[in-house]
Amino acid sequence: IDAVLDAAMPETHARPGTLGLECWLGVRAADGVLAGVGALARQPDGTGNLRGIAVLPSHGGQGLGTALSAALTRRALSGTSGVATLGVYVDNAPAIAVYTRLGYETRHTFYSGQLAG
Repeated sequence: IDAVLDAAMPETHARPGTLGLECWLGVRAADGVLAGVGALARQPDGTGNLRGIAVLPSHGGQGLGTALSAALTRRALSGTSGVATLGVYVDNAPAIAVYTRLGYETRHTFYSGQLAG
């Protein structure tokens, strides 16, 4: 898992051993390589939050991110709240396209930046 995250999304805060993660799912490419990973965190109200979804750049464009996101979404929706959430950077157009196809909608946009001074 760490090797995929290091290659595909080193900035993620979701790592094996991160407190609050319910599970990790992975997807293998046709060549057998673990090419994508993602985690699910469960909130106290039962809401499932997708985290750390990453696909190796060498295996992009094969639908692996969609398959992984769909599986995590199904698991998230199986919770008591029946709600799935996630966060995505606004400049990650491929991921946004996947999430839109899966039925996700933007509800909140957060902005961050460095404080002056």
